Amino acid sequence: MDKENSTALNANASNLVSGRPKRDPLEARVLRAAALRGQAVIQDALGRDPSFVSRVLSNQRGLILAELEQFLEALGLRVVAADGEGLITLGRDEYLALKTLALKALQKGEGECE
Repeated sequence: MDKENSTALNANASNLVSGRPKRDPLEARVLRAAALRGQAVIQDALGRDPSFVSRVLSNQRGLILAELEQFLEALGLRVVAADGEGLITLGRDEYLALKTLALKALQKGEGECE
């Protein structure tokens, strides 16, 4: 067996967990979001038939770029630039804590934050 085939076999073997292929983190996130929303909600948001959503989620059909944003939006997901471009991403709990602090400061009056 040559080195290239050996490397491919090792990569495939290390990608198995309990006899199943390991999921890509993005794929897992999309599938989790789909499970939470439900296929009926997704198909209604997209205006597509149930088989379309099922085929996409089972990797039997891909999406073209024009469909990607609408699909992610139906899942409650969005794409954020990797370079940040002035964007900051916070976890929900941290965001809510900061929002609460800001509202309390605003309620105290202008410039009276302690």
